[in-house]
Amino acid sequence: NNKRDLYCKPEYVFTSSVDLVNKQNKIYIKIPSYDYDEILNYEINNQFSHFKRDRKYLLYIETPPDHPDGIYAKHRFPPEKPCSINDWFNPLNSFLKKLREISGYDILVLPHPRSTKESLRCLKHCQIETRANKIPLFTNCEGVITQASSAISYAVYYNKPILFIDQKYLTFHNRRSISSLSKFFKKKSIDMNSLLNQEILDAQFKIDDISYINFKKNYLGYPSNKTSHEIIVSILNKTI
Repeated sequence: NNKRDLYCKPEYVFTSSVDLVNKQNKIYIKIPSYDYDEILNYEINNQFSHFKRDRKYLLYIETPPDHPDGIYAKHRFPPEKPCSINDWFNPLNSFLKKLREISGYDILVLPHPRSTKESLRCLKHCQIETRANKIPLFTNCEGVITQASSAISYAVYYNKPILFIDQKYLTFHNRRSISSLSKFFKKKSIDMNSLLNQEILDAQFKIDDISYINFKKNYLGYPSNKTSHEIIVSILNKTI
């Protein structure tokens, strides 16, 4: 909004959106997203983990109740009240228990980088894993469970089914994110407080191939054989 910005036109704009690159002029350069960078580093450098597990499992991308996204809840319009600890974990734990019983799969948890030990202790009917095994956890799982984590990028890249979960105690902001993402993938989120059965699970395990392709192109910057910083440095070196 600053007037001086009107005179500052960039020579290059780096973006992971293929559509944006195609629609704009040559200043738009396609690069991988941050998540795709991590995948590329993992695969290019052959950093394949020896993580193995005999029993099949679903991976829950953990989101803590005190996630930074909730810091400004009271300042939104209308003001929102962050979910309480009990209202957050009681429906979640009940759902994870039902999910494990019906699916027959174990539930492993990829903890959020900012989760505390106290918060993780509140999770039941699952096993907390280390973030050092993040990518192998995605590659070996039968499906991914999430509220609306951006880490679904890894699930999409490795073509894993995504189960979106929701409940009435979450803020409007949280529920809107869940709704938007689930609709993008042609799905309806699961209410953690509602009846869960095999029919519902079967629907959740279906993958809409077009949605996955569109997500990879427009949010991952797929395909690429170079990381974002390699592309950026290469472009900058040519201009110096």
